[in-house]
Amino acid sequence: MLFLLKYYSRKLENLDIKKITFEHETALTESFYYAKEILDAENLLNWFIKYSDTFYRASFWQLISPMYEEILSILETNLGSEHPYVVNTLDIFGGILQRQGRLNEAEKMFRKYLKTWKAWTKKNLNQLV
Repeated sequence: MLFLLKYYSRKLENLDIKKITFEHETALTESFYYAKEILDAENLLNWFIKYSDTFYRASFWQLISPMYEEILSILETNLGSEHPYVVNTLDIFGGILQRQGRLNEAEKMFRKYLKTWKAWTKKNLNQLV
């Protein structure tokens, strides 16, 4: 599986947003599948941000939206709902939903983001004082 993750990830390196093809979309989808199997939650998010950034900047919302949803679930399960990676992913995913015109879902995601961010901030500021 590691070989396949590396194989498909290489196809995404130094990708120009103006030159994305169906082959690149497939490479992201396939590498995402293997990354979920191999990487822990934090490394999965870091890997995904690195390799999906070109698709994000090119507005491939339909492609990356379900992946963000799955990553969010993985992060919440493995790191807890108040982990900074979860908070950040809620914000990014809410923005993607908004850009897709899925405004009700985006609003729910942003409300969850704010609630989680406030809880994390309160908890961590109390530890500093």
